Amino acid sequence: MEDPQGMSQRSAAVARNESDKKCVIATVVCVAVLVLAVLGPARAQYDIYRANLHVHTLFSCEAVPYEPASWDHCFSQVPSDAMTSASAEGLDVIGFSDHGGAIDSSEWTALGYTADTYQNPPAPIAIRGFEWTLSGGTTSDHINVFGTASYTDTQAFVSGTPPTPYTDTLPELYAWLKSAAMAPGYGGKPVAQFNHIFWGTHLSNFANWDEDLDSIFCLAEIGCGEAPFPYSSGTNPNGVSGGANPANSEQYFRTALQAGWHVGPSIGIDNQSGVGDQAATRHAGIWVPPGSGRAGVMDALRHRRVFASEDRDFSLRLRCQVDGESSWYWMGDVIPAGASGFTFEVTAFDPNQTDPWKDYFASIDLMCSGQSNPVKGWGSLNDTYFSGTFHLSYQELRALPMTSQGQTALYVRIRQTGTLGAEQDYIYSAPIWVHNYTPVPGTITTNITWKASGSPYVVNGLTIPSGTQLTIEPGVVIKVTSGYRDITVNGSLVAQGTASSPIYFTSIKDDSVGGDTNGDGTASTPNRADWGRICITGSGASGVFDYCSIAYGGRVFIGQWVPALTNLTCTNGGTLRVARSTVTQSGGHNAIYCDGVANLDITDSTISNTSGYGIYLTNCQSPNISGCTISSNGGNYYDGLYMWECPLPTVTGNAFNGNGGYAAYLGGSIIGNTIFSGNSGSGNGKNGLFIGGTVVSDVRLPVNDGLPYVIGGLVVNSGQTLTIDPGAIVKLMAVYASNGAGYTSIDVNGSLVL
Repeated sequence: MEDPQGMSQRSAAVARNESDKKCVIATVVCVAVLVLAVLGPARAQYDIYRANLHVHTLFSCEAVPYEPASWDHCFSQVPSDAMTSASAEGLDVIGFSDHGGAIDSSEWTALGYTADTYQNPPAPIAIRGFEWTLSGGTTSDHINVFGTASYTDTQAFVSGTPPTPYTDTLPELYAWLKSAAMAPGYGGKPVAQFNHIFWGTHLSNFANWDEDLDSIFCLAEIGCGEAPFPYSSGTNPNGVSGGANPANSEQYFRTALQAGWHVGPSIGIDNQSGVGDQAATRHAGIWVPPGSGRAGVMDALRHRRVFASEDRDFSLRLRCQVDGESSWYWMGDVIPAGASGFTFEVTAFDPNQTDPWKDYFASIDLMCSGQSNPVKGWGSLNDTYFSGTFHLSYQELRALPMTSQGQTALYVRIRQTGTLGAEQDYIYSAPIWVHNYTPVPGTITTNITWKASGSPYVVNGLTIPSGTQLTIEPGVVIKVTSGYRDITVNGSLVAQGTASSPIYFTSIKDDSVGGDTNGDGTASTPNRADWGRICITGSGASGVFDYCSIAYGGRVFIGQWVPALTNLTCTNGGTLRVARSTVTQSGGHNAIYCDGVANLDITDSTISNTSGYGIYLTNCQSPNISGCTISSNGGNYYDGLYMWECPLPTVTGNAFNGNGGYAAYLGGSIIGNTIFSGNSGSGNGKNGLFIGGTVVSDVRLPVNDGLPYVIGGLVVNSGQTLTIDPGAIVKLMAVYASNGAGYTSIDVNGSLVL
C-alpha cells in the first residue's frame, strides 16, 4: 500500500511469511491503513523492495587462500534454500554473490537457473552475480557484479575451476566490465557494487573515475555483516577501525561520491551462516514500479533509487523540485545545470511500533558529500513519521563543496533510537546530484565525446593533440574561463549540433546558457574578449562546426594587433568547415581568421558584432563563403570579409550589413576566376566588393548582381588578361598601386577584355 507521495510497504513481501507470522502481517496492514487515513488516497508510483545484495551460497565453500579459520565461508545453503530463507524473512530481492574464484561453470549455471526461476513476484526475485576479490591479504578489494553472462576473479584467489580470463588488477577488472556480455533478461550493462567500503584504504580511495565505469558502478556497501559479527565491534577483520556500522563508514561513502562516482548506499549481509534474520533487518530498499520483476529491479539499481537501512520496515524517500517546474527528481537522479533554486523533500516512516529499540527518529539530516556537517538538520523529533522540505538557491548550493565532476551530491542520513535509548539504527538515501559543470583536463589524451548531460563543460585551456578527436554532441554547452584561455586543436574537433539543440562555446560569465556556472548571480556578465580562441592549427588538424554558437572570445594583449587573436582561427594547413552557426562578440581583430587553409567552407552562418573584421582570410585556396549574414563588424574601419592572397574565391548569396569598411575586400595576388554573385548589402562603410592588387594569371569577373565591384589600384601584369563579363557592375576609384604607378584604378600591362 502507498501514501499519496509514493511511500509504500510491499505487502507481497509480508504475505510470503510463514503462517505463524500472520500476526505480523495484520500489524503491518493495520499500520498501512493508518498511514492511508492520514495521508489520503494512494497513488501508485513506486514500491519498496527489500533486498540483500550480498548473499553467498554453498558454492563459496571452497577454501579461500588468505582468510583466517574464524571466517566461516562454508555456507549451509544451496541457492534454492537461500530463496526459501529469503521468503521466510520477508525479503523481496536476493543478489547472489559467490566468490568468482570459488565457483565453477556448473555452479555458475546453477545460480543462473535459480535466478531465472525467481524472476517475478510474488516470490522473491533473484539476480545472479559474483564477488571479485583482489589478492593482497588484508588490503584486498571486493566488488560485486550482477547480470553478466560470465564471471571472473584474480588468479591468486582462485580455489575452484579457474575463470577465464583472470583479472588480477582493478584496471583489468574495469576493462572486463566495459566489454562484458550480459545474461538474457538483465539489461544492457552490468550493475556493480563497491563492497566493504569501510575498509578505509579500500579501492585506492575510489580513484580512477571513468565515465563508462560510472554507469556500471551503481552501489557502495555502506554496511555489511550479520549481528553479532566481527564487523560490528568497531574494528573490521582487516584491523581497520570503524567497523561495518554505516555511521562509521559514512566518511568512505562521501569519499566515493567526492571522487565522482554516482553510487547509492546499500547494506549487504555477506552471510556467514545462511541468509539469516539480519538479512531482512539490515538491507537495501529499492524503489521500483509496482509489480516489477527482475528487469525492473535492475533498472532501479542502475538509476540508484535505493536507500540503506538498519531497520526492517523503514521507508525513506528523497526528492527535489526545481524552481519553476512541476515534476520531481528522485534520489539517484542528476539534475541538469541551469536551475535557479531547489526544494528538497524528505519523507520517512517506520510502521513498526513493537520494537522499543527502533521506533523514534533522533535526527534527520540533509548531507553534502563534501562536508561532515549537515546542510539542514531536523533534530529531537521523537516520532515515527516525518515529512519536511528545505529550499536552496543556486548560489547557496554553489557554496557547498562539489565532487570531482563538478556536481553537488546531497543525501539523507537518519539516526533512529528506541524508547530505552540504547540502540541506534542508521538509514541513508542515495544522493540527488545537482550538476554544476564538468571540469575539463588541460589535454585530451584519447578520443572522447562530450554529451549534453555533462553540460556545461568548463575549459581552463585545452589541447586536442594530433591523432585525437573530440566529438561534441548536440545541446552541449562549453564555457571558457576568463583570460588568455585557448582551445587548441592539433587533432580533430567535431561539433555537430542541430537546429533545436545547438552547441555553445561561450564565456564562463554567460548565464544565458548552462545557468550561472561561476555561481556569482548577476555580479558578472559576458563581454567580448572574456577568453581566447578556438585555434585549429597544423597539417591534419580539422574543425567542423555545425549549428554552433561561438561568442565572447578574442582576448588580445593591450596594444598589440594580432590577426589570429579571434573567436575562431585555422592556420598552417588545417581544415575548417562552419555551417549554420553564429560567430559573434569577438574582442579580437576578427571573428574568424584563417591563414594557409586549403579546405575552407563557411556557409549559412552569421558573423557579427566583432571589434575587427568579420572574416579575415590570407593564403587560403578556393575559400567558399556562401549564404552568410556578415554584419555589424569593424566599427568605422574594418571590412565584413577580407581576403588577401586567396585564389579562386567563391562569395555567393551573402548579406553584408553595417560593417565598418567594405562589404568584402579581395587583394594581393589575384589568381583565377572569382565567383561573386547574389550578394546584398546596406549600411556598410562602402557597399561593394573591393578588388585591388596584382592580376598574376588570367582572371574573369562574372556578372555580380547585387553588390558592385569596386576596383582600385589594380595592376594587370604583362601576359595576363582581366575579363569583365557583360552586365557586371564596376565602380572605379583611385588607389595607390603596388607597382609604383601611383594612384590609379586599373593599370593594364597585359590585356583587359570588356
